Amino acid sequence: MDAAHTYFNKTVLFLATALLMAAPGRAQTTPQFILNGSAVANLPVQLVGNQASSVTVTSSTTTEISFTATVNYNGAPAAWLQLIASPGTTPTTLNFGVSFQVIQVPNNATVTLHATSPATGVTPVTITVIYPGGSSSGGSITATPSSVTLYAAAGGSATPVTVALGGNVGINFSLSSLVTSPPSGTWLGAALTGGYGLTTPSSLTISANASGLQNGYSYYGTVTVSPTNGASTQIGVTFTVGSGGGTGIGIVTPTSLTFAYSTSSSSNWPTLPFQGIQVTGTGQLSVGSPTYASGQGWLTLSSASSTSAPGTIWVNVNPAGLTASATAYTATLPVTTTSGLTNVSVSLLVTDSPVLVAYPGSLNFDYTAGDMNPSSALYLYASDGSAMAVSATTSTTWLTVSAPTPPNTGTAV
Repeated sequence: MDAAHTYFNKTVLFLATALLMAAPGRAQTTPQFILNGSAVANLPVQLVGNQASSVTVTSSTTTEISFTATVNYNGAPAAWLQLIASPGTTPTTLNFGVSFQVIQVPNNATVTLHATSPATGVTPVTITVIYPGGSSSGGSITATPSSVTLYAAAGGSATPVTVALGGNVGINFSLSSLVTSPPSGTWLGAALTGGYGLTTPSSLTISANASGLQNGYSYYGTVTVSPTNGASTQIGVTFTVGSGGGTGIGIVTPTSLTFAYSTSSSSNWPTLPFQGIQVTGTGQLSVGSPTYASGQGWLTLSSASSTSAPGTIWVNVNPAGLTASATAYTATLPVTTTSGLTNVSVSLLVTDSPVLVAYPGSLNFDYTAGDMNPSSALYLYASDGSAMAVSATTSTTWLTVSAPTPPNTGTAV
């Protein structure tokens, strides 16, 4: 064999050997899990509040992987972690969330992915889900509506009212209720009804039972929402028993509302508290379009407002576009009940600096000799949403007022 043939045969043999060595390598390449684009054995994921976290699961090759997910709670309460893994074949996304029943509890869990196809050669991977027990962000909690009025016949129960709790996502809080009249009363109830439990956003139901209460009187209490870090939010509750809310006479109170807004905090208007117009009696009620004496479109009504008596009409303002003035903007809100038409006057004062606002603007008491002393709540807030220091005194001996607790705006006396 000449030199040329010898060189050609060696070259063919070398190429064939290289192909034989490479081919088995390609055929035997086993897919592996890729988490969020990386080939890692353990991927940490942290949850904050009620915000979900996602992890993408893909294959390292064109061969897709079918898998199962096993959760280990590491001795913590079971089922606090919500895991959605559908379908269980790459490529897919795993979504993690926190079950609201135990959302206030710091925990961690591991989620291990095991391949079912291919059945061998795929290395399991772990996702460590960490929940620190709430958001590190603070802030106040908003309550909508910010005050509640309930009615019941003597010995009966009121229709519960739902209050939405908002603010920064993931603020942990506790709930408490206090009956101010009668002292040590037990008619007031508050319970979580939705959302993510003892963290924002959430909702609670406020209820009242008239058992043991005297007919024809209004009683008062507060529900306090206390964040782990930050100022508490108080929800004022008025409970009218019997003739105050059980007759067919539709009485609208108050007939005037006063709001204030400070341009020094241009973004605070969504947090101004709603004010309630209470309607007693029974039957349908309706609210007409407001008539503006100055400015236009700044009056708003909550969709949670009642459409039948007894009930509450929740009113707020949107001062966007209004300029500061020494004269308040005014409007009239027509409310129609079975007793006829009542015009409720509403004023909005827009100032450059914050001012104190008290609502309702007036208090009316009815008293019969020998009965319990009547009482009512007066709510205080600053027009820029700040914590303005306040105190309360009276100018007469027949009227008493409690000290604001805490001694700043955002409370009631």
